[in-house]
Amino acid sequence: MELLVPLAQKLDATYDLSSEKARHLSVGTKRFQPHRLLNSTGSAKVGGAQRAGVVVFDRYISYRLKDELYALICLLTSGDVLSRIQFQVVGPKSILTNAQHSSELRSYLPEGATIGYTHFAEEFDNFEEAAERYMFLMEQVAPKR
Repeated sequence: MELLVPLAQKLDATYDLSSEKARHLSVGTKRFQPHRLLNSTGSAKVGGAQRAGVVVFDRYISYRLKDELYALICLLTSGDVLSRIQFQVVGPKSILTNAQHSSELRSYLPEGATIGYTHFAEEFDNFEEAAERYMFLMEQVAPKR
């Protein structure tokens, strides 16, 4: 989704989201793997649900510190029309006050499937609200430049 890239660029200008900084802040975390907000070509990442053919559209940006994942996901399930894109902000339950376990938000997944994140998320009907919430989330955890 083209709205994710400008948001990621805005966040990157405000915060030090480099892999090096994330590694430094996550020292001691077993198997820590940093996440860049965008993919290597500067686009939003393609989610596993789309790669598995479970949804029509799954794009996201993500950042990781220690054992926590912070993501903004845009989903369009197969039965949806374009106006029904779902937006999910993934993060720790301690920050996301209206969070649900991601398994509750993923009714499109077949029984027992574990595609994607196994964290908590808040769901939004529009990108603006989701982006605002994601910026709030990043303000709580990301180191400023």
